[in-house]
Amino acid sequence: MGLRALVGELIYESKDHQRAFKAAIGFFIVFLASSFMKFVLCTMYLGLFIWIFWTYKTAFF
Repeated sequence: MGLRALVGELIYESKDHQRAFKAAIGFFIVFLASSFMKFVLCTMYLGLFIWIFWTYKTAFF
């Protein structure tokens, strides 16, 4: 994932390797943060589903 940002920045400006590396690191950090937030949200939805199912379990059976 971050490799694409690195290659794209190197193609855009091939002389500034430091900028390309910073772009790749930034992309990787944002990717990790968004993946963590997706995990948290999915866990919350699963907890909500289990709570609703447990509360109204007689309606399901």
